[in-house]
This record gives sequence, C-alpha cells and structure tokens, in this order.
Amino acid sequence: MRFLRQPLWLVLAAFVALSSLYIWAIPPLEGSDEFEHFAYVTWLIEQRTFPVQGEAGWNSPVRQESGQPPLYYGLASLPARLAGTQPPVIFRPNPYFRYDLAPARPDNKNTALHYPSDTGGGWRGLYLARTISMASGVLLIITIYGLTHTVLPHRPGAALGAAAFTAFMPQVLFHSSHVSNDILAAAFGTLALWVLARIVRFGGSSMRGLALGAALGAAALVKVNTLVVGLPVALGLAWLWLGRDRGSRRAGAVQALRTGGAAALGFAAVAGWWFVRSRRLYGSFLGLDTHCYQELATCGPIGLARPNLVAWRDTFRSFWAAFGLANIRPPDWVYWIFAALIGLAVLGLIRLIGRRQQARRARGTAAPDDPHLPVLLLLMAVAVAGNVLLLYVWMQQILAAYGRLLFPSLGAIITLLIAGLWELHPRLARWAWLLPCVLAVAAPFWLIRPAYARPPFLDDATLSEKGSVGWRYGDVAELIGVTPLARSAAAGETLPVEICWRALNETDTNYTVFLQAVGPDEAIVADRYTYPGLGSYPTAIWEPGRAFCDVVPLPIPIDLSRTRVYRLSVGLLDDGIDQRLPVVDAAGNTPPPFVGEVRLAANAPVPDDPPPPGDAAMRLAGAAFAASWPAGSEQVVVLRWFAADAVPSDYTVFLHLRDDAGQLAAQADGPPLNGWYPTSWWSPGEWIVDDHNFTLPPTLPPGVYHLVAGLYDPASGQRLGEEQPLGTVQIVAGDRP
Repeated sequence: MRFLRQPLWLVLAAFVALSSLYIWAIPPLEGSDEFEHFAYVTWLIEQRTFPVQGEAGWNSPVRQESGQPPLYYGLASLPARLAGTQPPVIFRPNPYFRYDLAPARPDNKNTALHYPSDTGGGWRGLYLARTISMASGVLLIITIYGLTHTVLPHRPGAALGAAAFTAFMPQVLFHSSHVSNDILAAAFGTLALWVLARIVRFGGSSMRGLALGAALGAAALVKVNTLVVGLPVALGLAWLWLGRDRGSRRAGAVQALRTGGAAALGFAAVAGWWFVRSRRLYGSFLGLDTHCYQELATCGPIGLARPNLVAWRDTFRSFWAAFGLANIRPPDWVYWIFAALIGLAVLGLIRLIGRRQQARRARGTAAPDDPHLPVLLLLMAVAVAGNVLLLYVWMQQILAAYGRLLFPSLGAIITLLIAGLWELHPRLARWAWLLPCVLAVAAPFWLIRPAYARPPFLDDATLSEKGSVGWRYGDVAELIGVTPLARSAAAGETLPVEICWRALNETDTNYTVFLQAVGPDEAIVADRYTYPGLGSYPTAIWEPGRAFCDVVPLPIPIDLSRTRVYRLSVGLLDDGIDQRLPVVDAAGNTPPPFVGEVRLAANAPVPDDPPPPGDAAMRLAGAAFAASWPAGSEQVVVLRWFAADAVPSDYTVFLHLRDDAGQLAAQADGPPLNGWYPTSWWSPGEWIVDDHNFTLPPTLPPGVYHLVAGLYDPASGQRLGEEQPLGTVQIVAGDRP
C-alpha cells in the first residue's frame, strides 16, 4: 500500500524494539488482569471450547474475562500452544498489594508473588502470547496512520506524526507487552473508523460497506465496548443518506442503503454468531453479566449519578502512563504536561472551526479546500464523546477507572489531537511524539523494573554497618538491625524504617513482616504488614546466608492522639495460623519486645501564647489541678512546658507538696508523660502537655499545702533552673474504710 512508506517502517521498528523492552520489564501476570486473560488462552488450549459465562465463569480461573469475545484469545493461543500449558501458570496473590500506596515508590506493586521456578511450559506460553499483543500494536499504528492520512490528507507529515505519537505512548506500549485484548480492540476499532473516513471522503459502495462491517465485527469479536464505534458509523451513513451535495439526496439514499446493508452483512458474518451464541446459552448478547459478580460491582438500574472526579482523574492518568494495575505511575507533573498538550490541541480545533466560519461568511471566498474535513472531525469527536459516555455509564456499575477503556476511540483521539496541534503550528503535530517517547524510553528503567526488583544482597562490609541485634526468629531468619531513617514523624506522614534480615534456612512458608509503633498500655498506634522485599522477596524463596535490608514505610495515622516517643516492635508472623515466630537473642534468651523508638507528633493546634519568660531551655508555663484533694486519693496534675531549646539529657519532673513550714508532705517525681516523652526528644519551640499522677498518703493531715514543680538530672540530682510554685491545695479528710 502506498501509505506504507519508509518513515512508517522506522516507527514500526522502534515500536517493536520498545515493546520487546517492555515485555522484558513486566514480570509475568503483572499486566492488567493478565492472569485472567491468559487463563482464557489456557482454557481454549486445554478445554478446546469457550469459557462458561455468568457466575460459573466468575468462579473459574478466567473470572470476569469469561464473558469476553474470543478473537484475541484464539490468536494468542496459537503461539502459546508451541510451549504447552505444563507446568501451569500459577497466580500466587500478594496479600499486601495495595493500589493506594505511593505510585512512584517501590512498595508492594506486584499483584503476584514471583518464584525463580516460574519457568518453562505455561510460563513460556504466556510470553509467546504476549507477542500477539505486540503484533496488535503494530496493526494499531498502521490503522492510525491510515485514519489520519484519510482525515488530514493535505497536511504532510500529520499521519506519520500520529503514528509515531501512538507508537511511543507509554500506555499503548504497556498494553502491547502483556496478554490483553485492549490493543487489538483499539486496532480494529480504528480500522473501522478508517474505512468510515474513506466512505465519507470518497463515497460509499458495497465493498466499502462490507469492509466497514467486517472491521466493526472484528472489533466487537475482540471486545464489546468497541461497539461504540457504531455511533459515528451510523452518523456517517446518515450523512451519505442526506447526500454529499444538495442535489443528490436520492442518490445518497441509495448509496447509504447499499453501504449500510453491506456493512450489516459484514458485521453479521464476522461477529453475529458470537452474540447469538451468548444470547442462546446465557441469556445475554454482550456477556457483561459476569462482571457483576465482582466484589465491588453495583450492577443495577443505570442512573445519572454525579461524575466521580477522582475516578476520572485516575482514568486520565491511566490513559497515558500507569503500569501494573495502574498503581505504578510517574509524578503528577508528567500528567500536567499531557494535559497541556490536550489543551493546545483543543485551542487549535477551536481556531480551526473559527477560521472556517470566517471563510464561509466572507464574501467572494471560494469553497473550502477540503469540504469533508468538518464532517470527518465531527465523526471523530462523536466517537470520543460516545466512548466517554459509555465509560461514564459503565462506571456506575463497575469500579473501572482505567484509561484503556477509552482505547476503542484511540484512533479518533489521536487524529483530533494532531489536527488541533497542526492548526497551531505544523511542527507541533509532527514532533509531538517526542513527549511520550521520552517517558516511554525511561519508564522500564525508571518505574517498571524498580517496582518489582528484589532488594540487593549485602556484602560483609556493608553488613557490619547495619547493626548487631542478632535476634533469631525460629530457624527462619536473623534480625540484623532496625533503624528509623527519621528521628521524628508527624501524624499523616510516613516514617521510613530500615529493617535488615539474614536468611537462616529454607522454608516453604511465606511469613509476614510486621512493624508496629507501640505506646502506653501496649497500645499499637501505627502498624504495617508486608512480605519481605516489600512484596518482592517472600520468605519461601529466601536463600540461606543472604542478607538484605528493606526500607518499610510506616504510615502514621492522622488522628494520633498524643505526641510521644513510641517504641518499635518488629517480628515475623505466620498468617496461616495467626501466630508470631518465637524470638531469642544471641544468648538464647527471650529479648525485650522493642528494637527502637521514634517520636511521633500529633496534629495539635499551636498555642498563640507567648513563651514564658526566662533563660532555661525548658520552661514551665502553667499547671492545672483540682483545688481540693482528699487524703489517700490519686490526683492528676497537668503541667504545661515550653521547650525553648534542645537538651541532650533526660530530666525528671519533681512535684512536691509542702506545708506552711516548707516541709515536704508528699511528692510525685517521674519522667515526663510517665517516661513516654523524655526531654531529650523535645523540639525547640514545642509546647508539651505533661500528665502526672500524684498519690497522697492516707494519713496526710487536712490543711492548706503548697505545690511546686521543677526538673532535675536523675544521674546527678542537680536541678535544672529554679523550682516553680504552682499554687495551693486544700487537703481534706479522705474516705476511711
């Protein structure tokens, strides 16, 4: 074909090279729903029939994909058969996978656990099946080139720019590099738009109608959401019916009927059998019912709910670049660049419309040089709008904030993008591909591979620097060291804690690492559970003698009640029996439960009060206590301190109750917050609320007493500054038994 010129082949070659890189970078089963997609392929190979649908399909390994049409999976099964299905591909779910963890930080990004033994047989077949996705990407680039060339024939370089932009879109590369039907669906959907554009530009015919219907049928036989392309197809045929010229409506009607009839015949010949089969066997033409068995599905009457802006934000992100289960993403500024590019394209399209309107109103102006362009751009816009509307409706039923669900109209989106950029400046359209290209080349090394990488092993020199805790957990692991990488963290922040291990023996069990921040009365205020390697190095594949470190992010709850120094607890947990592994130190004794401490700061409002006067590093600003104390009772004295400067020592607070003669009647000495907030941890400029329990002797005579407070060094007994009078207390007779 004439449009397959040398520059396009260079684009295709670059795409194949990059998608091969992505195939290497993406571990097995880490594509979007890749296990379910490949389970469909395996089903075709082993069962030699199509998967069941409905609830039975959801309960099969194919799960929600069991209702999908079979074209992509049939094609993917051809190379996969060469490797066979034994040993089978096993999906070992990572129980600590979470979508909402920091997208740019390697932390439990893997949905599956990966073992070195995952080789041969079905695993090789999975990689072979990925080549069909790569071939689908090649077809997509060719069809987008053809579509843009047909819509914008008088803009040299626009079609090649569109092809290159598509080839280097990170998300297109991602879905072209794992087992997924999205790219083949996009390719056939774009092919249908391309044939439609040729019908609008050059006229309809039976052959073009057959080609249109066959392309739309092939798209529907890959994924049913491509049926949205039928909306611009219907409008295009209506435009034919009305006549391309004012005097040819009858001829246009004949042409539209001939083209539309042939298109219906082509669609029925290619895809009709599948929809009839689904309706006859399962009572559903589209096979979407299987999705309704998902845990988060809300299938029911469709309502016009307010759009979920967060979901649409995630859809936008995952349209451009979001890997794994859309949980591996670049920083937000990358998406702002893509948003700016779209904004420029929209401005260009508005300018194009305005310019054509001015030309139409101007007297003596000849007919536009391309009268079909407005119709073609309108059809592309209808394809995009229809796809967005369909996704909006689908999101009312299923949690599906994925940009790939807009891929049926990807050809229309790229064509409109290039048309708008061209209107601003041709070079923008020709060279816009450089933006996604930079991200596409960097992503495997910057984002994807690091997200799944195992922690590096420590050499002896590095190992000696990591600590010497030496605790042994069963016969599985030795805890080398635990080091908070920050002295303090505030509520709502994340505290990174380095935990270093040495594997002692092989085990078949995957143990969970737990990290806890513990406060008074053994209350756990923050915790984190994960497999070692932050999901990438589970204990079942540990190599004896190997040592490594994890930096485990510990999230601090936003509602942390008090600022204190909390103790850190680390251990290994057998989830199967909900039991911790026993721990002993190097001498064989049970060690204390804590391996470190850290200051966690609550989000307390900052007082407007001025600091109390004085030169001391720690100043008493006030106290609160009851005016009357019964003898023998326990009272609470709340002291309020201001830390003017940091101090290296841990001081003890003294509370003395004295009679009128100045004799000590009772006292309550102790560290601040009962030892949970030593003074060496106080931060300059901080206000501290310090609770103390004051127990009175039951024989204390009634009367008026004086309460004073201060600080002293428990090692030397030397006071820090002068004692401060707090006020008087009325001691009354207590209750006697």
